[in-house]
Amino acid sequence: MKISTQKVFIALVLLSTLNSPISIAHAQGGGATWMAVGAYAPWRSVASSADGVTFYAAADEIWASTDSGVTWTERNTSRGWNLVSCSADGTKLVANSGDYTPVYTSTDSGMTFTERGTSPYSVISIASSADGTKLVLAAPGQDIYTSADSGTNWVDQTVSDGLTGGLDWSSVACSMNGTKIVAVAHDEYVYPSYTNGVIYTSADSGMTWTRHNSRGTWNSVASSADGTKLVAVDGAPGQIYTSTDSGTNWTARDTNRVWQAVASSADGTKLVAAVYNGQIYTSTNSGTNWTAGELLPDPFGNTNQDLPWRAVACSADGTKLAAVEYGGGGTAGFTYISGTLIVPKLTVFAPFSTPFSNNVVITWPYSSTGWTLQQNSNLTTASWSPTSGVTNNGHVNFLIAPPTGHMFFRLQHPP
Repeated sequence: MKISTQKVFIALVLLSTLNSPISIAHAQGGGATWMAVGAYAPWRSVASSADGVTFYAAADEIWASTDSGVTWTERNTSRGWNLVSCSADGTKLVANSGDYTPVYTSTDSGMTFTERGTSPYSVISIASSADGTKLVLAAPGQDIYTSADSGTNWVDQTVSDGLTGGLDWSSVACSMNGTKIVAVAHDEYVYPSYTNGVIYTSADSGMTWTRHNSRGTWNSVASSADGTKLVAVDGAPGQIYTSTDSGTNWTARDTNRVWQAVASSADGTKLVAAVYNGQIYTSTNSGTNWTAGELLPDPFGNTNQDLPWRAVACSADGTKLAAVEYGGGGTAGFTYISGTLIVPKLTVFAPFSTPFSNNVVITWPYSSTGWTLQQNSNLTTASWSPTSGVTNNGHVNFLIAPPTGHMFFRLQHPP
């Protein structure tokens, strides 16, 4: 991997500042490191393209990132969006804007949306096939619905085996071709009271369903590309459960926590799961072991590691991750990304007032761990050396230097 740098030229006055490109790094060993990015908003859902270059996040607006989550752009007007899912290439979207509203679809990366009046209302979860043609959604207290034409028409796939009086669906996921579907319920009404929810799977695009005797207060479910490896999380609090045979058998993993959301890589080996008002955990061995990640301070300087996570997403190879926080009640939070190395912005200015007048001040964000300031007096040479005198105030790293001669500075990160 190329070393990413930022260089600034300083003479007696600031002449220029050059921003460097973004470089990608893969977390190796231990838990993932997460950084807050994007707008401060009530985030409710997040989705990723297969390559992890494109992310979508739903809040009052749909926001999009085309650089693995480093920068975000508002993509659609305010509808109070609640859910978003996308095709593997990130061009086809399916979204919902909350209770008592239909599904909306887009074929131009979220620039415009079409209302699908034939869809059910009060949707809680949406999943898409890789090509975006096959869609599946869960409507709590109703049924699972599928579409084979990118949301134009919907079929009520009645899930009933005579044992239940009503299922409070919470999450759905499907294989890459949309043939294998898994749906989980938060709870189930069995007269005269509610009990823990169950898991259902389908191997024929929702035509028929198999009920699995896996009781739990299921909050989220994810599937590998072939639909063989599944992972579901129990928020009772409960455990994480994994299956390697398309849902026939399940194995309990990790410890009891209020698990809120889970996502899977295409091969099902790399998983990411979030705890509500807790931490984000990752696994690189199909859920056998889990490691808590670390959050860098957010733009407000908050160092709290336990946040109200709402949703997580990951690329097909499991190296690029995204998570969103939302505590409910109109509260706001940030989008977080992991696996993308963000090059911090190096700022140079010459103060006009004491105590720093007649000096040049170089700054970059304090939360940018792993970066070292280097200097060189001649850009035609490779004689870069660490800069001494760097300090911080808890918000920014900074160096105060007298403008003597030509000085060149860069931030360097190990490959």
